[in-house]
Amino acid sequence: NTVIISALNWPSAVAPIYMAGMKPIYVDVNLEDACLKEDEVLNALEENSSALVFATHLFGNVSYLKKVRSYIADKESLEIFDDCSQGVGISRMFSHSEKTTYTNAIAFSGNGAKHLASGELGILLANNKELIEFVDYISLSSSSRNGERVFSPFTKGFNYRPNVFSCAIAISRLSSLDLQLYIRRKNMLYLYKNIKELKGIRQLFFPYDDFKNCYGVPYLIELNHLGLPEKSVYRDYIVDLLYAEGVPVSVWLKKPVWEYLDYEKTNCNIENFPNTKKILNTMFYITEIASPNTEDTMRKYTNAIRKVWNFVMENTNFIISEVEKKKNGGRQYE
Repeated sequence: NTVIISALNWPSAVAPIYMAGMKPIYVDVNLEDACLKEDEVLNALEENSSALVFATHLFGNVSYLKKVRSYIADKESLEIFDDCSQGVGISRMFSHSEKTTYTNAIAFSGNGAKHLASGELGILLANNKELIEFVDYISLSSSSRNGERVFSPFTKGFNYRPNVFSCAIAISRLSSLDLQLYIRRKNMLYLYKNIKELKGIRQLFFPYDDFKNCYGVPYLIELNHLGLPEKSVYRDYIVDLLYAEGVPVSVWLKKPVWEYLDYEKTNCNIENFPNTKKILNTMFYITEIASPNTEDTMRKYTNAIRKVWNFVMENTNFIISEVEKKKNGGRQYE
């Protein structure tokens, strides 16, 4: 009845744990890849003789967890479940014959509007009328007003959004999947090489990992390196500047996952998960790196990012003043 899961997660991944009457044990993530911290998972396993590890491969990064997998492979009362919704290519690493790549189950995205990290579209196929009606019933309703996600309490917390048209498009693209992934990696690598030296920017991905397939390119802003307070409002301000310069940027969730769920109240405190807190406060990602976008497009993104970074570094006092003003009127930076 115990599920060990990342504190940095999507509500629809965690909600079924509560709905099934199970107990989530949250652990922190690495700042290098936003995946589970292996030492904390091992500590949790030692305290729970029967448990399921829910390994989320977030942002297309790979949650290798070699020590955890080897430990679980020898225990009948322990299991590991891999959520590969943001990285379909990760499935290639698993092998039941190797302890270090052991898994009990793998899940991919069933959301027709989701990317599967191999294209913007997920695939959901079924000819079962009852299943389709059930998926319709629990489909996610969310909005992004003012940059924040609002989840409907009437959709059971799940994340299914079937879309027949998008499924058809996704299926038509399967034959060129390898080419699509190649273009994504090439564009991602261009961004990595050309903005990595900027002060205060830190990539949240491994650019040379063959298993990685990314939809967007995730970054952290080291705000203190830019002379700004480490608060999410300053990340949001910089993201607005990037967007105004034509860079397709987005922010993931802004709160720990348990704060989005209307189930039993948890005693979790975000202060106990420092890496999760830092990512929620400082992360953004660059989207639109897929075909037909080319190196020329990435060059334009790079130039715009450099322009914004130069402005930020030369105008820290002005930015702090502007953010303070916005707290009292106009767009609210919390």
